[in-house]
Amino acid sequence: MPPVLRLAVVGLGRIGKIHALHAHRLGGSGQARLAALVDPDLPRAQELAVKLGGDVAVYPSVEELTAARAADAAVVSTPTGMHRQHAQTLIDAGLRVLLEKPMTDSLAGDREFTAALNRTSPDALMLAFQRRFDPALMRAKQLLKQGAIGRAFKIVSTL
Repeated sequence: MPPVLRLAVVGLGRIGKIHALHAHRLGGSGQARLAALVDPDLPRAQELAVKLGGDVAVYPSVEELTAARAADAAVVSTPTGMHRQHAQTLIDAGLRVLLEKPMTDSLAGDREFTAALNRTSPDALMLAFQRRFDPALMRAKQLLKQGAIGRAFKIVSTL
């Protein structure tokens, strides 16, 4: 039986808390467990760790998480301006990363980061964009593929 994947959640704002709750629920699967929470606001991280119960370590930075070797993979949901730095630190430490969108704070930054990842660690990062299978977006993709609506340069999705 493969070892249980130790998952960390980095950044505990609105979506980070949701990721932490989902990761915690994976604990019963025997395949993965929430091992660590990372947030510079330690009281917030500790409060969530207590709420989730179990053995969840808390760290104030990705550097401390990686130094402790407390995780095998991480979900990064920190402020956009920190996405690249946090993801790269985790990848350099050998973790697989699910990164909340956007990758960086600019198209040029996205292209540069993507090129760097393709050169050094093409399978280390997955970008989270959970709406890609929505019927409206699937239809738009089909129309784009058919050439019926031209070239997409921006997609705005409103709930």
